Amino acid sequence: MKPAAAIDFVTALGRLLQSGPLRDAFAADPAEVARQIGLSESEQGAWLRLAPAELEAQAVVLLKKRFDLVRRGLPRTCQALGGEGKEAWKMFRTYARDYWPDQKNPVADDARGFCETLRRTRPDALCRIEYHRVRFLCDGSRWSVRWLTAVPFRSGFRPGVQIFLRGRSTRWHEWVVYAAA
Repeated sequence: MKPAAAIDFVTALGRLLQSGPLRDAFAADPAEVARQIGLSESEQGAWLRLAPAELEAQAVVLLKKRFDLVRRGLPRTCQALGGEGKEAWKMFRTYARDYWPDQKNPVADDARGFCETLRRTRPDALCRIEYHRVRFLCDGSRWSVRWLTAVPFRSGFRPGVQIFLRGRSTRWHEWVVYAAA
């Protein structure tokens, strides 16, 4: 069996910034992590000079950028988490530290992953309209219909149906039809 080709420093650094557990392992033993990921020997000097605290700080910057993109599509969910967005950031950071989106639509994939985490940990805060929207964006289906028991309406809530339709291109449409009270 042919051994895997060694990776360069930039590729290794990217993997390190994407994975919280890998950064934890790096902080404990950088040389072992270099060996595990297959870093080329010529790059190991620079690798061993990396400071774990600075890597974590850079990773947090990337996580904040991801969070800023995700929260635009989940405003009600983030508001329901409370703390003027601080609680949403805290929960997103915990989720995203171990997960990096790899789909062709990484923002929607991230939003779906965050929603699924909230569905398990804080279902009371999850806005079903937003959750169904990101699921539709990620699943690639042409259409979807979802029954909702509580759709925001004026000063209260009403039951309704959420309908999605995707055309032949990447364009899609969404309608919410309220049920009679």
